[in-house]
Amino acid sequence: MRRFSRKHREVYTVDSNSMICSISEDYLKESLTNRFWFRINKTDTCWIWNGGRNDKGYGRIAICTVMTVAHRVSWIIHHGSIPDGLCVLHSCDNPPCVNPSHLFLGTKADNATDRDRKDRLITPYIIGHNKSPMKFSEDTQDKIRIDRESGKSLKCLRESYDISRSQLWRILSASSK
Repeated sequence: MRRFSRKHREVYTVDSNSMICSISEDYLKESLTNRFWFRINKTDTCWIWNGGRNDKGYGRIAICTVMTVAHRVSWIIHHGSIPDGLCVLHSCDNPPCVNPSHLFLGTKADNATDRDRKDRLITPYIIGHNKSPMKFSEDTQDKIRIDRESGKSLKCLRESYDISRSQLWRILSASSK
């Protein structure tokens, strides 16, 4: 992808796999590293990304005007480039975490296997809903429906399950489809 750099008044290219620009790579890495560390909150375990996040909770940062997820940038800073066809996966299952000791490389199939082994894929998308996957297992959704049928208020359910109104409504509506 070709972009025009206003700051350097030069044309540069972006490698979509490594997300590193060919122009003044040392300057870019230094700038990127500074921006990266500015947005980190280290805890005892995870390093939480405090910058912008995408709709799934993963940190995001721009590299040469291209947005990428922060855990990939963490991998590049700490371990170098990411080989073609590999993803950066989390061992801690905390999307905003960028701690390099919690990251590992794997294929999309490895990611799916890891997700299934840890029972993170709860349910597929609810028909008619805008792209947001469910955050509750089928069992939990069934418990929510049973609690509602037994007379629990919507407010009580939201507080008990730490759930938004819209998510609660989608779970309750799905039982009637």
